[in-house]
Amino acid sequence: MGGLTIKSTLGLALLIFVTGWVRLSRRASTRPAGAGLFLSGWLPLTQREQALASEVQQRKAEPVRVATVVPKRAADLELDEFWSFVEKKKRQRWTWYAFDRQRKRVTAFVNGRRTDHNCAALLKKLADSRVQRFHTDKWESYLKLLPGENHLIGKEGTRNIERHNLNFRTHVKRLQRRTICFSKSVEMHDAVIKLYVRHSNFRQHHI
Repeated sequence: MGGLTIKSTLGLALLIFVTGWVRLSRRASTRPAGAGLFLSGWLPLTQREQALASEVQQRKAEPVRVATVVPKRAADLELDEFWSFVEKKKRQRWTWYAFDRQRKRVTAFVNGRRTDHNCAALLKKLADSRVQRFHTDKWESYLKLLPGENHLIGKEGTRNIERHNLNFRTHVKRLQRRTICFSKSVEMHDAVIKLYVRHSNFRQHHI
């Protein structure tokens, strides 16, 4: 730096920084929404960046497409429930759900207590689906609410959903029996269950 003093060196560095920031801010203000501030550094906006920004805006305008989970017809639906907890193990949170044996997908689910009311809420979601056979264990809520003519009871008929229970507990750590992870609110707990159901259904459908 020759004869430059520390004070003059710091002043020169500050001048370079401010000048560069002003130039970058001016160029960033000319970019369309969706183009990153540091997408191309100090270079002018390129055609590729313009195309990328246009694509981002187009995707934002597209409606979100969510596939219907409950099928119009199902040959075999397996029903089961598993428990977790919110904040402490005394506050149990049960997930009731139906599993389509042929499609390998969760068709409907309900979170709440292990009561006849929540079992009925699950069956209500399946009311518009023509189900030939329901497969469950011997839990009393199923015996009360499911019609006897197409209700089959036994472990042989619930092997698929029992396996999917293992998927829940393996992939979602807060559902594991021995873990330091747990939900602190009902809203967050239910949101995690919903996200995992959507993820597993989408993955199964696109494999």
